[in-house]
Amino acid sequence: MHYKGRLTAVAFILSFRGIWFYYYNFLYGHTLHFSEVTITILLLFPAWWIGKQFDQVSELKQKLELRKEKLLKEIRVSENRYNNFVEKSPNFVVIYDTEGKITYANKKTLSLLEAENESEVLGKSMLDFIDPIQHDEGRKRLNDALQHIPVEPIEYKVITLKKRIIYIESVVMQITDEGKQALMFVALDVTKRKEAEMLRNQQERNYESLVKTSPIGIIVHKNEKIIWVNPAALKIAGVQHEHDLIGTSLTKLIEPTKIDIINERIQKIEQGHQVKPIEYKIIRPDGSFIYAEINGYKTNFQGQDVILSFAVDITERKKQLEKINDLAYYDTLTSLPNRNLLTRHLESAITDAIENGKKGYTLFLDLDRFKNINDTYGHSSGDELLKKVTEKLKSMSLLKNEFISRYGGDEFIIVINSNKSISEVAFIAEEISSILRKPVFVRGLPMYISTSIGISIFPRDGQDSDTLIKNADIAMYTAKESGRDNYKFYSNNLYEENVRRMEIERELRTAIEKKQLYLQYQPKVEIKTNKVIGSEALLRWNNKKMDRRRLARC
Repeated sequence: MHYKGRLTAVAFILSFRGIWFYYYNFLYGHTLHFSEVTITILLLFPAWWIGKQFDQVSELKQKLELRKEKLLKEIRVSENRYNNFVEKSPNFVVIYDTEGKITYANKKTLSLLEAENESEVLGKSMLDFIDPIQHDEGRKRLNDALQHIPVEPIEYKVITLKKRIIYIESVVMQITDEGKQALMFVALDVTKRKEAEMLRNQQERNYESLVKTSPIGIIVHKNEKIIWVNPAALKIAGVQHEHDLIGTSLTKLIEPTKIDIINERIQKIEQGHQVKPIEYKIIRPDGSFIYAEINGYKTNFQGQDVILSFAVDITERKKQLEKINDLAYYDTLTSLPNRNLLTRHLESAITDAIENGKKGYTLFLDLDRFKNINDTYGHSSGDELLKKVTEKLKSMSLLKNEFISRYGGDEFIIVINSNKSISEVAFIAEEISSILRKPVFVRGLPMYISTSIGISIFPRDGQDSDTLIKNADIAMYTAKESGRDNYKFYSNNLYEENVRRMEIERELRTAIEKKQLYLQYQPKVEIKTNKVIGSEALLRWNNKKMDRRRLARC
């Protein structure tokens, strides 16, 4: 607490009254009265109060001075802090006057603009560094800021002093700089982000272009409804416009027999399971159809979980595969199954017969004297004859459900897997012989053929295709040796006879090479006269293994 003012006021009253008393009493000789002392004492009270007021004012002034000094110090600290913040800020900070001229630029700004010193920047307009395309937008935003109109952040393309392009995201605000109205431009270097966005956008454009030009149909669907398709999908579906598919069900495109399958696959995909591509028949609005291989994945599209399906038109591929399949499994002349498909079918039939306790039959047909027709009329006529024979076999009602194949040359094999009796199969063989015995007209000429048929029964005569065909072949040759135009069932005796015949033929070839054959002459004697009337030349075979057997047995 201060008493200087009060003490000064009291001292002043006492000094004033002392002088008064001095002149009044001593110079003029007046006597000091009690009332004058009382007055002096009374004057001390207002003097004390006035002094008190002075002390309070003095104390307040001192406090204000201290407060002012403190505020000035804080301001200086704040300014230093602000200046340091602005100078060392990682952001682009520029102050420019109402005419758009730069009056201040921090170090980051100079660095970003690739300026070596302030003189290259100060006094210039911010528009000098901004892409000319954005000048009008820049001027408008400056005017809005001067008029206190809120300005949203914006991205600028900036061209540096060294002609390098950078991107900044900026805001502008009105401030007071050295007592004058000014604008502060604060920006963030977003070049890397922008370049990343540009790269991503380019990738998206490339992806979009790839998707749109892709020959693979792409379909995005959710809850069984199509929400996006690419041009290839429109082509596969046989429609012209997106609205023909968008909003419709994916199952609308699929053949009715596969709807349950595709619904099951969609459910699995939605549950996060992977599924393998599957072939579908796509039904088009005009009634035509194609084949497509479709696969799907769960993904995110425009912020929602969807299924992304890829559809590949495999119609041509399927046709090519069918052609390859035909070449691999069908005879090019008669279009009947060939030897390869016969083997697969016969193996399956054998397995079925064994597993189900049934029996089946392999009929081996060989056309009699077919070589004579080929040699006489030419191979083209022989081929035409084989086609006619094929037509006859396929037209037989008895063979309607049976497997007919061309084994090669003039040989056909029929597989009967309907558990028929031996007598029923014998009747079928007789009917085949009867139908093929009738004349066939080729190029206007009647041609007569017959067929020899060998029959093996499975699984009795063999449990694999090779054995059954071999045994049916043995039976067929037996039928030929019996006069052709006949049929024979295979038996073990036929097999043994066939083995014996083949053994003799093999030994005979060896005999010729080793000169084991020689002639013997046997005289012919007339009994009545007992005279030799001639001789018989006999071919003998000197073979210990064959025991000098006569060639007649061959």
